[in-house]
Amino acid sequence: MSVRRRVIAGVLVAVLGLALNLMIFVVVSASEYQAALEKSADYLVSIQDAAGFWSKKPGGSWDAGAENATGNAITTLLEAYSTLGTETYKTAGIAGGDFLISEFIQPDGSFDINKPAHHTVGDAYLNHMSPFLTAWLRLYQVTSVQKYLDAGTAFGDYLLTNGARCTDTGDPYYGLFGYLIRPTDYASRGCFTSPAKLYHGHYLNYGYEQIYGLALLSQITGNNDYLEAAELGAGQELSRQRVDGSFPAEMQPSIPPSDPNLRLGIHYASVKALAYLKLYDITSNTIYKNATVNYIDWLLTQQNPDNSFGNPDYVRSTTWAAVALLGAYKLTGNGDYLAAANKAVSWLLALGHGYDSSTGAVGRYSESSTVYIAYSQTPFALTMAEAEADIPTEVWVNATTGNDGNPGTEAEPFATIQRGIDAVAGSTVYVAGGTYNESVTIDKDYLTIHGDMASRPLITGGLKLDTNLTGLTLENCYISGNAVVSKNSIVRMYGAITDLTVDNCVFDGGNVSGRCGFSGGQLEGNVTIQNCEFKNILGWALFESRSGSGGDGSAMGTITFANNYIHDSNGSVVFRGLSTDRADLVNVYGNTWERIGGANGEQGQHWAGLEVNRSQVVNIYSNDVSNVLEGQWGEGQGFQLWNIDTLSLHHNNVTANFEGIFVYGGGGTFSIPGGSLRYNNISGNTEYGVKVDTTATGGPLDAALNWWGSGNGPIADANDDGTPEYNGGGDKAIGNIIYSPWLGIDPDGDAGTVGVQLVSPMTIIVDEVGPAPAAGYLNTAIAAANSADLPGTDTIEVRHGTYDASEPITQPVNIISETGSASQTTLNENMTLGSGGILIGQPLQGFTISGNLTVQDLVDASTIHIHWNNLYGNVDNNGRRPLDARYNFWGTQRMNVIRGRITGPVRVNPFLPKNADGSYTDIQAMLDAGLVPSLNAAIDHLWTMMGLGVDVATYIQFQPLMGGGAFAGWQALANPGVGMGAGAGGTILNNQIAGGGGAFLGVTIDAIYTQGETIEGGFVLTDPLTGDFITDAVVTLSVVQVNDDGSTSLVHWGMITYDEGTGQYVFDFDTSGLAPGVYDLLIQTDDGQSFQLRVEVTEP
Repeated sequence: MSVRRRVIAGVLVAVLGLALNLMIFVVVSASEYQAALEKSADYLVSIQDAAGFWSKKPGGSWDAGAENATGNAITTLLEAYSTLGTETYKTAGIAGGDFLISEFIQPDGSFDINKPAHHTVGDAYLNHMSPFLTAWLRLYQVTSVQKYLDAGTAFGDYLLTNGARCTDTGDPYYGLFGYLIRPTDYASRGCFTSPAKLYHGHYLNYGYEQIYGLALLSQITGNNDYLEAAELGAGQELSRQRVDGSFPAEMQPSIPPSDPNLRLGIHYASVKALAYLKLYDITSNTIYKNATVNYIDWLLTQQNPDNSFGNPDYVRSTTWAAVALLGAYKLTGNGDYLAAANKAVSWLLALGHGYDSSTGAVGRYSESSTVYIAYSQTPFALTMAEAEADIPTEVWVNATTGNDGNPGTEAEPFATIQRGIDAVAGSTVYVAGGTYNESVTIDKDYLTIHGDMASRPLITGGLKLDTNLTGLTLENCYISGNAVVSKNSIVRMYGAITDLTVDNCVFDGGNVSGRCGFSGGQLEGNVTIQNCEFKNILGWALFESRSGSGGDGSAMGTITFANNYIHDSNGSVVFRGLSTDRADLVNVYGNTWERIGGANGEQGQHWAGLEVNRSQVVNIYSNDVSNVLEGQWGEGQGFQLWNIDTLSLHHNNVTANFEGIFVYGGGGTFSIPGGSLRYNNISGNTEYGVKVDTTATGGPLDAALNWWGSGNGPIADANDDGTPEYNGGGDKAIGNIIYSPWLGIDPDGDAGTVGVQLVSPMTIIVDEVGPAPAAGYLNTAIAAANSADLPGTDTIEVRHGTYDASEPITQPVNIISETGSASQTTLNENMTLGSGGILIGQPLQGFTISGNLTVQDLVDASTIHIHWNNLYGNVDNNGRRPLDARYNFWGTQRMNVIRGRITGPVRVNPFLPKNADGSYTDIQAMLDAGLVPSLNAAIDHLWTMMGLGVDVATYIQFQPLMGGGAFAGWQALANPGVGMGAGAGGTILNNQIAGGGGAFLGVTIDAIYTQGETIEGGFVLTDPLTGDFITDAVVTLSVVQVNDDGSTSLVHWGMITYDEGTGQYVFDFDTSGLAPGVYDLLIQTDDGQSFQLRVEVTEP
């Protein structure tokens, strides 16, 4: 941290006129206290009277209290100028100094205490004017203008010749300065009468402003008369309040206790200590050093629990106490002084403690209270001006090369960590590798213990975190042993530890029975524990945010427990929020728990790998927790959770534990968390995978999309009565739990990485079992397949039932029903297809879809396949390219009806003549019988069957026609389609009539035959892509009689053979057995294409 360089060396800070060149290392950044200085100084400038003075309170006049207000304001603004370089502050200070000269310096250059005659008797105490001395001297240092030094000298000379004395006590001339009033008022105050009437307290408490100013004047001028006067005045105080190695006397022994005037106050003790510091700086006389230490030690006992000083005058007391404590720290190196000062300054900057950060005003008691220039505004600003540290911000420790007598630099390190901590506050102790055989006590705020990352230092005696610490960071340390003999804990906390960070540390319990890891006290604020190892810890509190609390915890903000390894121990990791102020956010990720319980042959007093409770938002993800055994309490959960508003628990391996995940209900006190459990591997746990206490209210717990150790899901027992409502064979899901849909395969694709590394693509099983998710069973699965968690083309297998499928599909996915029938699996609501690569249905795994299907804009619809479903809604393709919606039953056999339900390019042929279930049954029968070589051929024949009005068994009986086993041994075509051309005569049929011979039922008659004539035909097949002739196609001829009412009946079915001699496919059919009438000749190829010719057979 850079150190502020002042414009003038040896700058002083006024304490109602008292000043000291000190810098305070506070627990806030330089930008914060510089901002506070700037704000408060700006405010001082804004309330300066046009004449140049400041009144006691803003908006007042030049009357009682304005003297010390003006003197302090001058010094404060000059200090702000030296710190910030703002010319406005110097200008305002000069105007104030000139005003004081005009009021108090006579034409002959002397100081006239009586000149402001408008002051009432008793108001113009000398102590109110004492700040003039330091203000003028400070102006001289900043401007080098002689009149300011002359004014200061005149005031100093006045003090030399007019110091108070009490002749009947033998006091030396100018021995006491403090409670001087105008000489004409001496008698009324009894200064020269009985000692019993002396206002000793006011002498002692106010005199040090002049003592300090005289000492400074001596430094500037070199005149030792001023220093002698200052020391004589200090001697009077030292003779009345003992300084003998103990606290100063609260009152002079010869004064009756009923006299309150000698009582020691926070502000006055600080003032005295600062004066002694100045005298010791000049004289090196140890009596002044000892006096300072005595007063400061007493101040330590007076700091309030909230780190302020005083009551009720908190702001004035806390500012000067902080300055005095820091001065003593610089004198002695006692870290206790610095820690107390740091806390005090932090208190001053906190909301509600006087400082208004928006205006810069500083109220005497709070932001809303009156601003007093001398009691609150100026001491606050001066304290902030001293807030850039001129003390070590970092020290080094090395057990091998160090010495505690060294200065603690990198070149000359300390030998012990404790010495490093004592020497620095609010900063960093760098600890080299090595063994440190010490128990370390940390009692300072904002401290970082930074071990060597390459060789973590070993601390063998544990850590004690003393009462009410803030901002502690531990890095790269190996900690073992016992911090407090009676507590048996590696780290023992006392009071509240606020904002704790631990990184890359090892905590080794050494397999000592009952030894805990972190215990005692309580954690508050933000807590971060990361990259650490906890091992061989046999005590119940492996890491406890508040142990021994009876269940209630502490007020925490954000908790981060990440990338830690917890193993071979018998304790639990616990984060407990406070019942009246629950933790804001808990993040637990990247951790491994294994072998918890049974360590060192002990059963253990653990109950869970991790417990989290009384928290608003909890995120637990990408952890492994395994082999948590049953402990002495009959528990052994991987995770125990309760009184949580929102829980996100995902990507965890919770395996092979006594119990998996437990949500505690507290007998009805706690509700089931909102949020969800997702993508976890919950398997191999003995008692259950997930259990929700039956007393927990609300719910259900959303534990959909997890792997339960079985593709059929968990064993679900909602009532915890031992009788499952659903038995999928996996881990048990006990209580009010959503568990469908679930993952159909083990989701972890990388066992070597902590947490579940999701397999892609994933299989998701949907079933109408257990409580339904809020979005619905299938919609929840679709949303998962849409998410970035599952980037592959996942498969959603839907068990029989009726489901809402309205969740838009935005990523490639396969949605199929369980093997069975489409009629048993219904999808309700309209479906939106917002991505290519979607498959809905496949043979024997389709759906009855009652709503509309809509393909969204810009989607490549040609990659969407809607197959083997019963479609009863409309199909709208707003995307690019035709939508593949073949092999579906549309609830009709009429193409014109189907066309009326379609918008945009949609491929529907071949479509099914009846429901997908019945169609596939018949198709499968034909395939099994070898009747057809392909799916499309089977569908074509299915339509023929439907036209003939025969069932599949009857249809198959026609197979032997046209030569036994005509369909046996067929080969599929090598090309995707064929083109049919006329035979050698230019027509396909003999007797073919050019242009047709009329029509029957709207279809042209192509040829007419007399009963008994032979129908002969020939044609060629070509590859539509290459134009090559095809000689190995499988081609059939069906002859179907067409009746007047449009009904049909099959009369012939056989093969058409290829004739190598003619290069044609040829057939002939004897009409002798046919009744006169109209017949259709259906020529079909095995790739599903067909050609129809209508002929008429007449009587001879």
